[in-house]
Amino acid sequence: MKVILLQDVKSLGKEGEIVNVNDGYARNFIIPKKLGVEANSKNMNDLKLKKSNEEKIARENKEAAAKLAEELKAGQVELRIKVGEGGKAFGSVSAKEIAAAVKDQMGLDVDKKKIQLKETLKTLGTHLVPVKLHPEVTAELKVEIGEEASGLGVELFVMDDGWFGARNDDNAGLGDWYVNEEKLPGGLEALTARIKKLGMEFGIWIEPEMVNEDSGLYRA
Repeated sequence: MKVILLQDVKSLGKEGEIVNVNDGYARNFIIPKKLGVEANSKNMNDLKLKKSNEEKIARENKEAAAKLAEELKAGQVELRIKVGEGGKAFGSVSAKEIAAAVKDQMGLDVDKKKIQLKETLKTLGTHLVPVKLHPEVTAELKVEIGEEASGLGVELFVMDDGWFGARNDDNAGLGDWYVNEEKLPGGLEALTARIKKLGMEFGIWIEPEMVNEDSGLYRA
């Protein structure tokens, strides 16, 4: 008799396979134990539908993993560790912390078990961390490890608007809110990146009511 195995059976076959067995063995053991069913037309059709559905689900899972991989690759997460004199790190970053950061900073859910860390991250800088989302899909996540400044009680760095434009004294330039590359080499992007690496937020103090007459904004 031909039977469709509903479970893996040692020395006989794996789940979903169609195998030939002795009629007595099938009727007295395989079928009563629900290890398999007779391979009649109805059960064969059910098997075909089941395999088709499983293939569809597998395809959708792989597509979802590929989409998530692209989202992870396009972004990055930032975490902080304590650093002592000479740049010696006293902390480290685990897969659990990375997964939490991905959720908080990117709004994405990633199982910590899929984050492939050989060991916790203990050095400052950029780390490319593999995330195995699917047997055939592995993403590369950029993890930026910075020095923790908030441990000193500093959570916010505020820059006065006097650093902008041509404001070199109290009587001119206040109101010209454009980046002066001589004062801020690399612009605001480089400065904010450095501040965030220290675990602080960045803000700008602006006093619009104090615009100088000697400024491009006032003259406009």
